[in-house]
Amino acid sequence: MNEFSLDKIQVQLQEALKTAKLIVFQSEMGFEPLLEMMKFCKAHKLAESKIVFNPAPFRPDYDYKQIIPLADFVVPNETEFAALVQKGVDFEHAKVIKTLGEHGVEVDGVVVPAIKVKAVDTTGAGDCWIGAFCAFYAQGESMGECCRKANSAAGISVTRCGAAASFPSHSEIQ
Repeated sequence: MNEFSLDKIQVQLQEALKTAKLIVFQSEMGFEPLLEMMKFCKAHKLAESKIVFNPAPFRPDYDYKQIIPLADFVVPNETEFAALVQKGVDFEHAKVIKTLGEHGVEVDGVVVPAIKVKAVDTTGAGDCWIGAFCAFYAQGESMGECCRKANSAAGISVTRCGAAASFPSHSEIQ
């Protein structure tokens, strides 16, 4: 397997960071490349840009104590959040948006409820939620409105089969 690394994308990444409002990371690559890329983005991003980290899939071998301080937003589900707490992760410098599945999300101690639907396939719902949240955040929506619309997007997605194919259009979310 050809491991993903910063040196392979550094030029393109540096160019993208000149205008990026959000930079999103997940645990889909090895720990060292992820840490290296997050540090690079933290050092080279615009002051108003935000780094979003989703610890999915949760990787017990990761040192999340090094990753979480590099993020502005951390978006774990309930299970991932509990595992991060158990590992002694400090969320002091990151806003935690905990996804609660059919119950919505919790941010700043407030639950933003999910829409009530009959789920057929939950594959990709978390990715749909983060994508929608980031899209609305980049458009300047409030935190509450971003969470509400992301809940709607994920709610719609679980009523359809598949992952990306189930994601709703912008107009469906409004």
